[in-house]
Amino acid sequence: MSKGGSLAGDADAKVDIALRDSTTVDAAREQIITEATSSWKATRVAESSESDNEATVEFALPGASLDGFVAALRRQPDAESVEVALEVDPEQVQPGSLAGDPESEAAPKPVRVRVNLTSSSSQGPLVT
Repeated sequence: MSKGGSLAGDADAKVDIALRDSTTVDAAREQIITEATSSWKATRVAESSESDNEATVEFALPGASLDGFVAALRRQPDAESVEVALEVDPEQVQPGSLAGDPESEAAPKPVRVRVNLTSSSSQGPLVT
């Protein structure tokens, strides 16, 4: 799959993770997907990959889970660096009654988080 326009404008947060050379993008992607769905009630809504060294996964999750999810991404053991950019409306991360809007009883719109994984490693499996 290739990166498409559907990932560019929809995300409320972007997390760029540069992986250590010893980590494959596929392994890191699978670990993040598993943790996101089990721990943070996230749903994978888009995924793309241009090469073995790059992948993008986009999640939709309840705004209340955003802080914990981003904190978990910052602590990725295989990350060499993690950069986070957030542009989230306050009403997305807290219910209307807490945000000062008592008439808003509808659930807040999910937050979309785009996670970009890159690895400088170009090694594939060794074949002898």
